[in-house]
Amino acid sequence: PVIVNEVKDLVSQTPEILRYAQDDKGKGQDESKKIYLLRDAYTNYFHAEELQNAFELLTKLGFIVEFTKVFENGKALHAKGFLDRFKKVIAANIAYLKTLNGTLISVDPSVALSYRDEYRRFNYDKIEVFYLPEFLQKISPQKSASGDKKYHLILHCSEQTNVGRIAEIWSEIFAKFGVKLNTIKTGCCGMSGSFGMEEQNFDISKKLFEMNWQEQVEKLGQDSNNVIMVSGSSCKSQMERFGEVVVSSPVVVLNRI
Repeated sequence: PVIVNEVKDLVSQTPEILRYAQDDKGKGQDESKKIYLLRDAYTNYFHAEELQNAFELLTKLGFIVEFTKVFENGKALHAKGFLDRFKKVIAANIAYLKTLNGTLISVDPSVALSYRDEYRRFNYDKIEVFYLPEFLQKISPQKSASGDKKYHLILHCSEQTNVGRIAEIWSEIFAKFGVKLNTIKTGCCGMSGSFGMEEQNFDISKKLFEMNWQEQVEKLGQDSNNVIMVSGSSCKSQMERFGEVVVSSPVVVLNRI
């Protein structure tokens, strides 16, 4: 059983995202600047804010941005052992994504990395999907932040272990926006995919959060000038469940600088 009411469903934001996707911006522009933001079902319905802000940020930076259709990524099927169905889902996804003529970007680390991990273990037909900071590190925006804010980013487990130099990459990106970033590496927040959403794992999930996250975020939260960010959408959900400190996502912060 799953504790459904523990997750804030952001499906109400989806029509606003679709409005962005349906406009005619970018027609006649350089097709080499074409980007597709991946709308896997989990991110689309539960973390729409990140997709919306990624769209706005990349558009401001001069790219032609569109959204893919909403589709099932399949990561949960793999985690739960439904491998036959997983193979069918990823085969259909790869076939669809290969029809899109542009750079493919995912805003969530766990989802983005699935295309080079779980997907490649079960399907030899590879597809290249960038995790958002991997793409942002290649560009040079002309931005300069001001004020007394101090920026802190807690990294997701998956990106810490699977993306080389990820702390440095995020720091370099924020530096391009005129911001000094403090990156924080810590243990698992306790969500661990769908693990933390399952009723029988609730107590363990909460204990992991208290061991690895609670003290750090509460200490940061004591200073009103601290901007606290988490890169993983699952970590953000965990903060909403157990934390008493408001956190944001790096793409949302970058978009508002």
